Amino acid sequence: MTTILFWNTNNKQVEAQLGSLIKTYDTDIVILAECSMDDAAILSKANQDRPQVLYRVSTNSERLQFFTSLPLDCVTAVADFHHYTFCRVAPPVGLHFTLAAVHFPSLRNHEIGDLNHLAIRFARDMEIIESQMNDTRTVVVGDLNMDPFSDGLVSGEGLHAVMDRRLAEKRTRIVDGRQRRFLYNPMWNRLGDATEGPPGTYYYPRSSSLVVFWHTFDQVLLRPELLPEFDDTKLHIPISVGTHSLATRSGTPSNKLGSDHFPVIFSLSDNHQKEEDEHGNQPLG
Repeated sequence: MTTILFWNTNNKQVEAQLGSLIKTYDTDIVILAECSMDDAAILSKANQDRPQVLYRVSTNSERLQFFTSLPLDCVTAVADFHHYTFCRVAPPVGLHFTLAAVHFPSLRNHEIGDLNHLAIRFARDMEIIESQMNDTRTVVVGDLNMDPFSDGLVSGEGLHAVMDRRLAEKRTRIVDGRQRRFLYNPMWNRLGDATEGPPGTYYYPRSSSLVVFWHTFDQVLLRPELLPEFDDTKLHIPISVGTHSLATRSGTPSNKLGSDHFPVIFSLSDNHQKEEDEHGNQPLG
């Protein structure tokens, strides 16, 4: 099983909270956005009283930092773009897949139309990477600065991310004569306060008439080929960890105790690959 943590830390010094998250959820890959923490401080907290040693992964990304407790050659950057980075994850034992980490620009400085167009560009780049890897087992994680219902997320020209597993399992549909591949977006199941966690990952109470207050900007999206390895119950949006609270008394993300974003943690099992091995087939990847 591979466990991945993403957190937009809003340039806060949250080494202790991050270290506690890493140890509590036994994470294998850590991705940070808006991170001004020193690598040594992160590694010191993460590696304290933990048998698995965390290392910094070398990439050319200016917006994302990567760490892993897997052997360093198991997580390699294959393409860096300004707002997203593609890595190949190939654990010694377990599932091989492509990891796309994302940090889209903020809506405070850009129009939603800008992000919708960026989502289209990202979707096309992802298809190119998948073709080069000859593998469509791709998972996307990061701060998209868009909600699951935003045009760039749901459009067939964009990320084409749907809320229904059964629909995603169809893998593709034809849009204006062209075949478009699906992504599955489990974050739809985390919208609102009737969920196991908070109503979203980011809270923004504007004074305008049209405001939704809670946003789910931090998301996980999966290609249908990875659905056998994904368990919805292992997707977490922690609001506290150990003795550390990440939320205010009203339950919104706390900039004083953590960040203005809640972290997102999820796992991919290797059950499908084990089944293939038991039947004498070569593992994919």
